[in-house]
Amino acid sequence: MPEFKPNLAVTLSAEQERLWSNAIGGLILNFGQIEFLSHRWIQHFQADPIVADLAIDMQFSRRLSLITELVGRSSLPADARKRATELWREAGKLAETRNTVAHNPMVFAPGPDKQVVPGIPNVRHMKGSGPFTITHLDVTKIINTARRLSEIVSELDRLLVEPNRNEQGSANHIA
Repeated sequence: MPEFKPNLAVTLSAEQERLWSNAIGGLILNFGQIEFLSHRWIQHFQADPIVADLAIDMQFSRRLSLITELVGRSSLPADARKRATELWREAGKLAETRNTVAHNPMVFAPGPDKQVVPGIPNVRHMKGSGPFTITHLDVTKIINTARRLSEIVSELDRLLVEPNRNEQGSANHIA
């Protein structure tokens, strides 16, 4: 049995704490926008209001599958359907980063230059008896994911225009 080695007793500096807090907060808030937008898309494209009601209790991955089905059956132009599907798939992949941040501890481990650095491992990759080679999410990855989520929200929002907003419309908006 491998010997247990406790996590290094290291804490974040005040500057690191602000950086990590802002990065994680941005990730969670921007993913909340994606979650909300998933409900808007379902509500917009569903043919029966019960679908939107049922979707409220669905996990994000199930809502993504539902959105893909609804968009595929919609009257959206083919290029808009394709782009929407690509964006929702990407959001699904970015959910892995959100889940890693939300469900795993922050640890301190030796970085590439052997300096102790903070990161978030995905403990799901620690199945079995080890030893484990774990990749830690660093703050840059979290910030980049949060920024990309913001871009996805903006683009999906542009693709979806509620009927009452459609009167302002342009060739870029679909309803």
